[in-house]
Amino acid sequence: ERTFAHLFKNNCYSFVHATSGSLLGVGLARELCKGSDILSINTEEENNFLLTMFQTKWNGPNEILLGMFYDSDDDALKWFDTSELTYKNFREGAQVEMGLLTCAKMNTSTGRWDLVNCETFAQAGTLCKTKASTRLHITLVTFQTRYNLNGFCLSTKHAGLCHLLNASTTAHIKER
Repeated sequence: ERTFAHLFKNNCYSFVHATSGSLLGVGLARELCKGSDILSINTEEENNFLLTMFQTKWNGPNEILLGMFYDSDDDALKWFDTSELTYKNFREGAQVEMGLLTCAKMNTSTGRWDLVNCETFAQAGTLCKTKASTRLHITLVTFQTRYNLNGFCLSTKHAGLCHLLNASTTAHIKER
């Protein structure tokens, strides 16, 4: 099930979580991220944005699965979404020998990454990331305080679109 996340630059991030009592491995996480993929982080600015979001608005797991995998054919780490791996933020002293550690996770308190075993690492949820459309349809809706969804986007109904929930009107904006 997808819930709310944020819009940053030209990407929309949505949290996905497993049904009550179950955990997400790589396969299920990718399936639940349909129309997008498991989180890739391409710049320090993006990593810092996510860390700030985790520190101020996050009440999910302390570690999330990153959309990174080890490609043994090329002997290289890659992102599932095929974006280029130009930025890395591995924890100092993190094990970087591949072996069984063929995926990666991010600590939501520090923003640092570690390699993990794709077959055994599972969490209650992760973030999906998708490109926002060049023309964003922003739906502004008023919610009671208990929903407290200011600044969040939702991409479950319309693939590639983000919705900002915080007022009572609808507007169209063009992304720069």
